[in-house]
Amino acid sequence: MSYFASVTLGAIVVPLNDHYQQTELLYFLDECGVSLLVTSHEFAPLCQQVLSLQKGECKVFFVEDQTGAAESELISLGDLAMKIDSTAPVMYQFSSGSTGRPKRIARTHANLLFELDSLLQTLQITSEDRFLGVAPFSHVNGLMRSMLASVRAGAPIMNITHCSKKRELQSTKQQPYSEHELFAYWEIRSGDSWLTIPKAVLVTACRTEARGASS
Repeated sequence: MSYFASVTLGAIVVPLNDHYQQTELLYFLDECGVSLLVTSHEFAPLCQQVLSLQKGECKVFFVEDQTGAAESELISLGDLAMKIDSTAPVMYQFSSGSTGRPKRIARTHANLLFELDSLLQTLQITSEDRFLGVAPFSHVNGLMRSMLASVRAGAPIMNITHCSKKRELQSTKQQPYSEHELFAYWEIRSGDSWLTIPKAVLVTACRTEARGASS
């Protein structure tokens, strides 16, 4: 919810991995000039350490502290929405850092919409599909190809916080997922690279794995 609220207000989102440690978080916060950190109480001690060392001023919002507003205090998204330039940054993502410090990459509203529409068209995703969110939403695969793709298509998504192959296959038996969703799941679980395995092979493997789950 914080992602969509930020985007609606025209703010720039910086997805952060919950495995980041003090040095990494400090670098990302300073590099992006983060002014609001949305997190949970579980990470409060780490956040306090990082913010005490940060150059700029940054507030913290804990999701557990969210309280329900009275009906008279509710504001529609239409009233909150701002007129936003499609070429303005909507999100900062970082490179893997394999050749040095991770590099900040600005993604615009137009970038994301083009990528999502291309993904939906290529994989023929519709509102009839169901998504299995295995990759963390801080990662481009989980964020773009699971969370945002499902929203763009109007399709439901089931987020998996802790991945268990047996449990996830059981869920496909109870609520079958479409081929491209299982294909992405199989790829993540196998650890193989998208670039080295033909899509046809992956889809075939997914069909085999799905049949095994229902036998």
